[in-house]
Amino acid sequence: GAPTTTPAKTSGPEAIHRAPPAPGKGVLRRFTGSGDTRLGTIVVRSPQVLQWRTARPPIQIFAANGFMLVDSSAPSGSIHLSRGTYRSVRVAAHASWSVELRTPAP
Repeated sequence: GAPTTTPAKTSGPEAIHRAPPAPGKGVLRRFTGSGDTRLGTIVVRSPQVLQWRTARPPIQIFAANGFMLVDSSAPSGSIHLSRGTYRSVRVAAHASWSVELRTPAP
């Protein structure tokens, strides 16, 4: 079917919503690893959701110059990423982890 568009009426902080967990749905890129790992440069052309999961918290995800994206003691969670280029992205973890970039929920 043809996609339908609904004009967004919210802007600013009220427009930020947590992404519901929907495994495999809307996944744009997926990274997996164990321990400290370099992911390299991630280019975000439209707003995306970064969802993480780790076998043993804490987990940190950061970009160049120590720019912190995630600093969490939870085993999983998600944040919204704005458009932009995130250079030298790294994951710091003590166990196995996965990171997914997803399309935001409509």
